[in-house]
Amino acid sequence: MVPGSELMVDLIGRLLNTLVEVFVEATGRAVLKLFGARRPHELACLVTGLVFWTFVGILLLAIVRVLAR
Repeated sequence: MVPGSELMVDLIGRLLNTLVEVFVEATGRAVLKLFGARRPHELACLVTGLVFWTFVGILLLAIVRVLAR
């Protein structure tokens, strides 16, 4: 292994973990709170956030395809 590569892998892992927490889990928590969940479980927040961003991506793809005609 290359010297310092373990540090880089750890840094990338922490960065990805932070991005998932900020964008996916926080979005899922906000969506669940809209539907009345007071303290949603972390896994529920993660799944809801993934579903939300998947829906947004599909919606944007459909809009781009319609506008490209």
